[in-house]
Amino acid sequence: MSFIDFALGKPLATSEERAEQIGPIAGIPVFGLDALSSAAYGPEAALTLLIPLGAAGIGAVATGLTLLVVLVAKFADGAWITVIIVPALIVTMKAIKRHYDRVECAVIIDRPVNIANLTEPLVIVPLDRWSRITEKGLRFAMRLSDQIQAVHVDTEDGCDAVRANWERNVAGPLRQAGHLVPDLVFLPSPYRYVLPPLVDYVLKVEHEHPERQVAVLIPELMVKHWWEAPLHNQRAQLLKLLLLVRGNQRIIVINIPWYI
Repeated sequence: MSFIDFALGKPLATSEERAEQIGPIAGIPVFGLDALSSAAYGPEAALTLLIPLGAAGIGAVATGLTLLVVLVAKFADGAWITVIIVPALIVTMKAIKRHYDRVECAVIIDRPVNIANLTEPLVIVPLDRWSRITEKGLRFAMRLSDQIQAVHVDTEDGCDAVRANWERNVAGPLRQAGHLVPDLVFLPSPYRYVLPPLVDYVLKVEHEHPERQVAVLIPELMVKHWWEAPLHNQRAQLLKLLLLVRGNQRIIVINIPWYI
């Protein structure tokens, strides 16, 4: 005997078919009992499912009512944390998630690098006075582009002194070496404001050159110890902040640190 015969039974021969047949009198009770038992099992199964669900629903309603009573009774004793803080945290987390999704959609890229309009930027270097810090900024600017503007905000009618220093230390040596001389731009500021005129000038240059990027090089002093930083003005930090807030995609801010 094979395994199939053992598991499923011996195959029925054709000659044995008539002996195994049953008539309507015996077949209807035999096969009808299965349908009747299924019909009887349906309500039993429904009750088996509905009774636990009904009990769970009653428990949920009771729990909700209990929670409401406790929140109202203990609101001033600390239940306000559950009522206010927890929903506020949930809303905040959802807002943060939406922000991250929005940033991801804005910066994601699925194309090759854009090689159109790869022209040198127009470089602007704020100029206070001639120093090692200013020299480092100008040297880096001359490596970036041939179009450089050194911008000085004049608050004390010191244009002549700045122009003389510029001619002696920058323009003269560059002309003797055969290099292009950066443009020296003066911005008058009768009310001794330094940053607003400078930021407005950068935005004006960016508006006048829609086909160019504008790189603003900000030389600044970097001290060795953190406690020495308050001893020096933070004009460079404020300028970077203003340019980042009021700027756009075509304005590039580059920090040029001088370490001591």
